[in-house]
Amino acid sequence: MSVSSEIIPSTCKALVQEGKDIVLEETPTPAVGENEVLFRVRAIGLDPIDVTGTSSLFFPTEGAHIGCDFTGEVVKLGPNLKVDLKAGDKVSATIVGNFVGGRGAFVQYAKTFSDIVWMIPEGTLLFEQAAATASPLNTAFQALYGAKELGLTQHFDSVPPKGTENTWVFVYGGSSGVGQFAIQFAKLSGYKAVASPRNHELLKSLGADAFVLPPVDTFTLAADTSALVFVKDVAGNSISHAFDTIAGNHTQITAVKVLAEHKPGKVIAVLPLAEGIHDVRKDVRVKMIDIFCSYGFGHVGLGPDDDARGVLSAFLQKVPELVQDGKLKCIPGKKFDGGLEKVVSDGFW
Repeated sequence: MSVSSEIIPSTCKALVQEGKDIVLEETPTPAVGENEVLFRVRAIGLDPIDVTGTSSLFFPTEGAHIGCDFTGEVVKLGPNLKVDLKAGDKVSATIVGNFVGGRGAFVQYAKTFSDIVWMIPEGTLLFEQAAATASPLNTAFQALYGAKELGLTQHFDSVPPKGTENTWVFVYGGSSGVGQFAIQFAKLSGYKAVASPRNHELLKSLGADAFVLPPVDTFTLAADTSALVFVKDVAGNSISHAFDTIAGNHTQITAVKVLAEHKPGKVIAVLPLAEGIHDVRKDVRVKMIDIFCSYGFGHVGLGPDDDARGVLSAFLQKVPELVQDGKLKCIPGKKFDGGLEKVVSDGFW
């Protein structure tokens, strides 16, 4: 077992759900087991699920450790690691926080499995930048390439495979963290991406091929038939894959309606499905994505998925090269100094 020269305390601070409040508590520093690694947390990413998870029906939140995304330095390695890591390595990771029994990311020392982290290449990203990418990166990858999700062809080399260049992917909410990575992944694999118009220049820089014509209200687009016609016209009425990163009732309906008629299609949403969504079109499969399944945990009826875990792990080993080569641009974020105390005092919940 490898340990850094840093003295690891027996306890550390963590954000914990207590009733309706998030409090800063002293908690035992995690012990590492098989294929586990302990990190000194340097930056945390505030993910939408960190906000909704603390008050949603998905999690028995009393006593839960909060947070899913972090970056840090390796300080201790468990036995039988699946990935080669050493003390001092800088990494980014998503872990399963926000439920009882889980170890959240909003803590001074966090642990997770070695095969679901990615190394931050030297001279590329700050800890804060990498912390903002963890869940969005993993979610976008699984949504597009997961066999149980959109099932697109993964290809991140210089020459995309033939057959993808005229295939369109509709990314609803392209300027969201998840949407930005979805657009980049689609382009890296040779697909064409069409997105909604907000942050037009940003999405264009990421490779989006077309945009829904403004002005369009994100939450009423379902009723805007001109926008639907435009999207279909741009893509030659050939879209069969859509990824809804907003997943409100209206956006899910729009994602279904934008698909080409008279051919089967797939829609993946990041939140629970709208009531009656399967009745909008019987030939379109609509499914919610849950990246926690890749980490050995599932909720709202979804369970652990070892196959998805293996595919995600293999991809995460490629991320450092993609970042180093400039093929992946990490999402811009807003930095808050002050550590865990700042999260509580500013009332992000």
